[in-house]
Amino acid sequence: MTRCQKWLVPVGGLAQVVFPTRIAARCQSSSATSHGFAAAFVNELLHILSLRRSLSSDALAGLVAASAGRLRPTLAINGRTTNIGVSACVKGYNVTYHGGRARQSLDHSNPGSIFIALLESLSNGTVPPVRLIPVCPEFSSGLGAPRDPLRLVRPLTGGVRLLNAQTGRDDEVVLPFLERNTRLLPVVTEPLAFNSGDADVKLDGFVGQGGSPLCGVRDARMYPDGSPGKPFDRVDGLFAERLRSRGIPTLSLRSVKDVNTVESFLCASFKL
Repeated sequence: MTRCQKWLVPVGGLAQVVFPTRIAARCQSSSATSHGFAAAFVNELLHILSLRRSLSSDALAGLVAASAGRLRPTLAINGRTTNIGVSACVKGYNVTYHGGRARQSLDHSNPGSIFIALLESLSNGTVPPVRLIPVCPEFSSGLGAPRDPLRLVRPLTGGVRLLNAQTGRDDEVVLPFLERNTRLLPVVTEPLAFNSGDADVKLDGFVGQGGSPLCGVRDARMYPDGSPGKPFDRVDGLFAERLRSRGIPTLSLRSVKDVNTVESFLCASFKL
């Protein structure tokens, strides 16, 4: 039995999530509506994940849309739009270092793509209850795509360096860009906004691509001396760390099957 499955209780053919008291306590600072939405969202997500491999692509898309339809009324109660930042590569933009994207639109084998698809379904409508804001610090800084990959390094003298993984040289583009354009976070400024219409939007949460040295959430690799053969630590990427330091809830796409983590993120992000 997996960590998530032990909280699934079949009710009327639909898997219901039952949160232990110690997990529910993480949302004590949130309203009952936020807590209820977080539980319902995780319920729908785990239900989709439990059926995904037995469904056709069209059936899977239909199930995601149906789940969003059941969740939308809760979000519509106060008429507020929740702005969730997301790594642009998982939103479908070809901005990874190799010039591609991190996911195909809806992938049976990728729980992260299903999580994003469910959020995207909630973002439909004239006044959407959810708005996804794509962000890519590397691309927006001017590095473009494709580009050399970057690597986080912790020198023996302390601090953090961001290196070009091909040349071993210190980055001279992304770090200055971050320093200039993250000072007003949680507001996304014009240079950082991937789409011009997203400038001056205040983020309520952020979903990062797993393992990214900029957007990774507790899963970016930090090497002790820049050598890929050496042991590494798992840390926040430099952009994700700036978001968290300003009180913005963050989530790694690699964590979407973890009930604890997703529930806490949704409670903190959706202020209903």
